[in-house]
Amino acid sequence: SDESVENFIFEATLFSNHDQGWKDNDLIGLVIAFHRENEKNYAISVGKTFNGIEPKSANGTFGVFYGEIKDIFPMGTSIPDNTVLVSPGIKFDGAKNHWKGKFVRVKVQRNGDEITVKMNGENGSRDAALNTPYLEDHTININLNDDPSLEKFKGAKQYGYIVKSQANTRWYDIVTSGGSIERRNISILVELGEGNQTTTMQYHKENDGVYIAREIALMQADIGYLRPLFNDKTNNKYLITNTGIMVYPFAE
Repeated sequence: SDESVENFIFEATLFSNHDQGWKDNDLIGLVIAFHRENEKNYAISVGKTFNGIEPKSANGTFGVFYGEIKDIFPMGTSIPDNTVLVSPGIKFDGAKNHWKGKFVRVKVQRNGDEITVKMNGENGSRDAALNTPYLEDHTININLNDDPSLEKFKGAKQYGYIVKSQANTRWYDIVTSGGSIERRNISILVELGEGNQTTTMQYHKENDGVYIAREIALMQADIGYLRPLFNDKTNNKYLITNTGIMVYPFAE
């Protein structure tokens, strides 16, 4: 993500149609929190495999790791000392074959130091992944206060996507919401009408210090929604939705 936040919901359907004489079984996932320190990249990430790399075998095929990014979700036969598999007792014993034809929906919710991760199993279609309830007995809960090595992930952090050794990866039906942020790299001109209804007139995004006009239709994809924005010059607060912009007050 462009922005750093500590309160958000992030959902996506994981998929890969890799089939090039063989079907791959490695990792697709989401980065929950990213941190860079001393020229090293660290993350808490959730991932799903089909027994190709960790999590696999006795650890199930779905899980959350944290540590240095190059070592989380390891490919070897053991987990390095500088990475941790969260809640190994909560494991999903899924298929141990390949990604092709399977869709897995994952939900991450972060409220400050509390993180909740859910998934809804292995689904046979994109629609099924959207409509199948999450498996409550496979919920993974993380408190950033429980381990000193999680201290680095406290506060506002970037989130995003992760893939390891899995070609033709897709993230479908992405939903992001929550997280009040202050953006200094965008400029949005809105026209206020009756009843706090707005019309977006112009949208610019900064690139190397220059604000470049972009299609208004790209605004939601660039910034994400539902996404509150705060203008520190005017002290006005707005909410970007999937159809436009609402002016505060709105339901938070």
